[in-house]
Amino acid sequence: MLKKDISLCEDSVFCQKPKCQLDHSRQYQGFCIYLYNLQMQNGEDQQLKCLIQNCKLKHHSEETYQSKLNTQPINGIYHHNLCETQCEDYKCQYVHVKWAKGICNKALFGTCKSQECKDKKRHLNWQSLRQEAYSKYNIEILGQQYNPENLDLDENCRRILEKDFKFCIPYFQGKCPFKQCSKLHKQWEELKNSHNFQFLFKPCTQLEKNQISENYQQYKISEAQLFCEEQQLKKLKYNVNKSNFIDIIFIMDLTGSMKPWKQQMELHIQHIIEQFQAENLEIQIRVGFVGYRDIGDKEKIVYHPLTDQVKSIISFVKSQQAKGGGDEAEDIIAGLEQALKLNISQYPQSLLITYLFCDSPNHGRQYHNETESIEDQLKSQISLNALESVILKFKTKKKNSYFFCVEITKKTQSMYNIMRKNFENLSILKVDQTEDFSELVQFTLSKTIEASLRSSQFSLNGGNNSYISNNFIKAEYERFQQKDLNYQAENKQLDYWKQFIKNLNAHQQLGETYLQLNEKNEDFDVEYANYDERIDEFYSGIISTGQVYRTSIMGTNNYTQNTQLKIQKEQRTCVYKGFDAIQNKYIIIKIPTTYIKEFEDSKKNGKPISQESIKQTEDYARARYYTTNIANQMAYKFRNKLQKLNIDGIPPIFYVDCSIYKLEKPFKGITTIYGETFIVGNKDWRKITSNQCSLTKNQAKEFYYTSFSHFTYEESQENLVILDLQGIGNILTDASIQTKTNYSMELQMDDTNLREIGLENFKKQHRQCSIICKRLRLSRKGFSEQQMDLNTIEWNGGDIHYICQICKQINSCLLSEYKNEKEMKCSECKKLEYLEEEIECRCCKKIYKSKLSKEILTLYQYKHCPTCILECHKKKKQCYYCECYHKDDLVDIENEYGGYSICVDGNRYLQGLKCKICQAKFNMINEKLSPEQYNKNFYICKNH
Repeated sequence: MLKKDISLCEDSVFCQKPKCQLDHSRQYQGFCIYLYNLQMQNGEDQQLKCLIQNCKLKHHSEETYQSKLNTQPINGIYHHNLCETQCEDYKCQYVHVKWAKGICNKALFGTCKSQECKDKKRHLNWQSLRQEAYSKYNIEILGQQYNPENLDLDENCRRILEKDFKFCIPYFQGKCPFKQCSKLHKQWEELKNSHNFQFLFKPCTQLEKNQISENYQQYKISEAQLFCEEQQLKKLKYNVNKSNFIDIIFIMDLTGSMKPWKQQMELHIQHIIEQFQAENLEIQIRVGFVGYRDIGDKEKIVYHPLTDQVKSIISFVKSQQAKGGGDEAEDIIAGLEQALKLNISQYPQSLLITYLFCDSPNHGRQYHNETESIEDQLKSQISLNALESVILKFKTKKKNSYFFCVEITKKTQSMYNIMRKNFENLSILKVDQTEDFSELVQFTLSKTIEASLRSSQFSLNGGNNSYISNNFIKAEYERFQQKDLNYQAENKQLDYWKQFIKNLNAHQQLGETYLQLNEKNEDFDVEYANYDERIDEFYSGIISTGQVYRTSIMGTNNYTQNTQLKIQKEQRTCVYKGFDAIQNKYIIIKIPTTYIKEFEDSKKNGKPISQESIKQTEDYARARYYTTNIANQMAYKFRNKLQKLNIDGIPPIFYVDCSIYKLEKPFKGITTIYGETFIVGNKDWRKITSNQCSLTKNQAKEFYYTSFSHFTYEESQENLVILDLQGIGNILTDASIQTKTNYSMELQMDDTNLREIGLENFKKQHRQCSIICKRLRLSRKGFSEQQMDLNTIEWNGGDIHYICQICKQINSCLLSEYKNEKEMKCSECKKLEYLEEEIECRCCKKIYKSKLSKEILTLYQYKHCPTCILECHKKKKQCYYCECYHKDDLVDIENEYGGYSICVDGNRYLQGLKCKICQAKFNMINEKLSPEQYNKNFYICKNH
C-alpha cells in the first residue's frame, strides 16, 4: 500500500539531500510523486494537475497507483518502474534492466496490436517475462531457487543474505525507504555471478566468523586472542606513527641583530607546520627551540623541548628578547650542544631536521672569513675542531639527520663550509631578506622528505619492521595495582614491608593475554645485549672477616675469609623481546644465562632439563617480580614525600612496570617468566649507584640519588635498602634489594641480594648524607659512623620521564607539568577516559556505544553489548561445535542422544548434508555427529 502517514520524496531514488527523511522506495519510481503528495494533502476529489513543466512521469489517481503496486513484481521491479524504451539516457527517471531489453512494454499486458512492432521487439506477457528473468537470475542454494519474491518464505536464505552478506532484503524487493541504509543496497541481478553462496554451507567451525586470520587458524577464537591481534595492529600502527616523527629544531642567535628573524619565526612557524601536516597526514611533527647568546651574557642559553604543541613554542619564543652579544662572534657551539640534549626521538626511522639561524660566526679564528675582520675576544682560545666535533654528533645522533645553515650574512661562509665538510647532509641556504623565512622552511621540509624517501632512509610506512612474529603464547598475567600507603600507621611500617609480598598477592590485577615472544636472545640484536651487560655487572669487593655465603639462583658461591672478589663482568641474564597484547606494550623477558646454557645443552644431548633447574629459574622470576614491585612502591612513596615537602633537588624516581606470566606452553622449558617494560634508548643508560662500599667519580656527580636508598632504609626500619640504581633518565630498572638474613625468603632468591654485606656496603657508601636527606628529615639511625659534612650536589632540573598511571608506558614532560599533576597520565590515556566508541557486538552484531577503557578492563566480555553479556555470555549456552553463544543464533536439538544446542550456521550445514555414497540427507533426529566427524565435512549414513 501507498503510505499515508509519511510523505514520499518527490525526487525518489534520485534524491541528493543527505539528511532527507522521506520515503525513497524504488517501488514508486516512475510515479509522479509531486502529484501524489498534492492528492494526499488536498484530497483526491479536487481536480489537481502536475505543475512540473515537461514532467515525463506517470500521473494516476490513488486507486490506480495502488492497483499497479498490487501486481507481482519481477526481482523487485514493477511494470510502472520500467523505461518503455530501455533507453541509455542517464537522466531517465525510470528503471533499466537487462531482462527487459528489447521487450515491447505494451505487449506485457496485451495492449500492443502492431505487426511492425512485433517485427522489431519481442512480445511477451508479464508472466512469461517473469519466468525468463527468474531462469537467468535466480540464485540456487541447496537445490532451491530464490528470488526477491520468495525470500520471505525461507528464513534460512534470508539469513544468509541479510546477516552473512549484510544485504538489504527490502531493497531487493523495492521497498527500502532509505537512501543511506545500514545494509548494502545491491541490484538482485548482480548477485548471480558475483557471489558463491555455496561456500556458506560449511561446518560452522570453518566459517570466517570463527577464524581470526589465515595465520591463526590453529586457535579457537577467544576474546583475548582477538584483542591480541587488534592490539598488535594498534601497536604496530603506533610505532609506524612514532617512526614517522619529524623532529625539527630551530637554533637561533638571540642577540640584538637577530630580532627581525625571531619575529618572522613567531609570525609564520605555526602556519608552516600546520600546512605541512595537512599535506602529509601520516607524519607527526614536533618542534623544539634553542636560543643562544654569547659567553658573557646572563641568559646565554634558553630552550624549549621538542613538542607537538607548536603554540607553546611560539609563546616561548615571544617571551624571549633579542639582546646582548658583546663582541661580534657568538657561542654557537653552546647552542648546538644544547640542541643535542633535547628529547630527540629514539626511534631509528624518525627524521631529525635542524635549522641554524645566525649572522655571526662562532668564536675562534679558524671559523672567520680570511678577508673579514671579526671582533672576537676569544679568537685564540677556541681549540681546533671544537665546532667540527659537535657537528659530527648531529651526524651520528640519528641515521636520518639533516642540517640546514641559513646564511644571513657572508660573515658565516667559512664556518658553514667547515661544518659541511664534516656532515654530508648539511646544506647552506642563502637568503636575502627576513621575509624569505616562511618559504625557506616550507621548501626545505618538502625537499628533505623527498630526499630521505629516495635514499630509503625514511618511510611513510615506518621503514622495515625488524620484529614481527606470529608466535603467540597464551598466558595468564599477574600485575600489582599500586596502592597509597597513607593508611599504614607509622608504628606498623615494619609489619607492612615485611608483609608486603603477602599484600601484593592480595592486590594483584589478574588477566589473560597473548604474548608474542622472540625466540632469539636479543643482542637487540647487538643493541640490547650492551644494555643488559651494563645492567648486569657482577660485583667486586673485599670481605674482611668471617665466612659468608651468597645464595645464587643457580647454586651457592662460597666467599671465604680475606678473599678478594674479582668476578668477571659478563652477561648474567639472557634477554628476549616480546609483546604483551592486553597491556599493549613491548616487554623484555629475562632468564638467567646459566639456565639457558643448561637448556641448550639438554636440547643437544637429547636429555630433559632437570626439574630442579626449572623450579629455581621460575623462583628467580618471582623474586625479580617481588623486588621490582617493592622498588616501585618505595619510589611511589618517595615521590609523594618529595611533593609534600616541595623538594626539587632530585628528579621523581620511577621503576619500570613489570608482570609475572604463566604460560600455556613452555618458553625455553619454563612456564613462569618475569617481564618488564622495554625501555627505548639504551645509549642513554647509566649506572647511578652500586651495591658496593663506594661510588665512582661519575656516580658521585649524581650523589643526590643516594637519598632514595637512605629513604628506603629508614622506611623499612633498617631492614632493607634499595641499591644499584640504574636506568635511563629518572626511569630505573633492575632494582637490587639488600635485606637482613631471613627477613624475606622470597627476596633472598634474588642473587643480587648480598644481605648483611649489602646493608653494610650501603652504610659505607653513605657515610655522607645528601642535602636531600636533610630536607627529607631522614635520620642516621642504624649508622655506626658519625655524620660527615652534607653533600650539597643537587639536580639542576630539566625535563623528566614519567610512567603513566594508567597504561604504565614511559613518557616525557616538563617538571612543572609533573608537579601540577602529581601522578601523570599520558595524553592517550586521558583521551581514553572520555572516549566513547561505536562498537559492533561480536555476539549479536548490533552496534552499541562503550568507553574503550571499559572494554579493555572487562576483557572477558570484550566487544559484547550489555544485553548479550547478560543474556548470552553469562548463561554459558553455546553451539556444540563452534561454541558461539548468541541466544538468537542457537537452535535446540532433541534426539535419542539427548539435548544440545547448535548455531543456525551449523544447523543450515547439517540440513544440507548428504551421504557421500547414497545422497541420503542427514537426519538430526536420529543421528549426531561428533565434533571430529563434523569438521571433516564428510558424512556417510548408517546404511553404509
